[in-house]
Amino acid sequence: MSRLKDSAKILIGRTSELFQPHLAREIEKDQNPEHAAFLKRQIIFARNRKAARDRDIEELEAAHLTYWKSAAARKYHQSYRAERNRAFLERHGFIIDELAAILAGREQPFSRLVEMGCGDGSLLHHCSDVLDMVPAFIGLDINETAIRSAKAEYGHETAMEFHTAEVTDWLRENPQRGTILLSNNGVLEYFSRRRFDNLLEVLRTSPPAIVVLIEPIAPDFDLATQKDSTIFGNENSFSHNHRERLQNAGFEVLLEEERPANNMRFMLMIGMAG
Repeated sequence: MSRLKDSAKILIGRTSELFQPHLAREIEKDQNPEHAAFLKRQIIFARNRKAARDRDIEELEAAHLTYWKSAAARKYHQSYRAERNRAFLERHGFIIDELAAILAGREQPFSRLVEMGCGDGSLLHHCSDVLDMVPAFIGLDINETAIRSAKAEYGHETAMEFHTAEVTDWLRENPQRGTILLSNNGVLEYFSRRRFDNLLEVLRTSPPAIVVLIEPIAPDFDLATQKDSTIFGNENSFSHNHRERLQNAGFEVLLEEERPANNMRFMLMIGMAG
């Protein structure tokens, strides 16, 4: 049934892009996100499946970016907020306490925490409550509607700010020593290996720098032997060997623990450079 459903979605997507090219143009220009939202979702889905089939990493990454800018992503943030927050607090919240212990043991303070893919801002707000030794908390998301919602809910918090931005570009344009980068619940899974490596390289140019990640990994991904990233799952996202990526970029791994959530494998890791 799932295969038939996927085939139908691909057919609708390809047909829509062929006979209604204005929808594809609106997708590319991020215009009128609510207009023909169903058909646009199928176009993005069809692009994703074609890129994965062709092993076209650049096109697959572009399809992921397009989706997370779309109205569908906004609905995801709204629909699964409670579930995401519950999973984090029950299964993964300890990593913020571990980060607090690492920061408390350092003479040199860290200047800001930047959350990539911050969505509604609720996790960033939690971090601001726990990490009182960090003076600034910055949320980044490529979805403009999500950022507007985060600003509406937390804009009164003087230590918090939100920006619609791609994380690597933003860090390159706003370098600062003592940056902590946080990725929660699968953000880096939409980065190709090359893009992931590029992000780490930009981050480590302003030491000291810390990366904190909570990321899914493929069920059959062998962390002991698989060094390269691979495509996995229904979304055709990327399963990374996070230790390999961080160490290759010059980060020392301070914490590494695998903890499942929602019937998925998750890697929790803290790495520091400088």
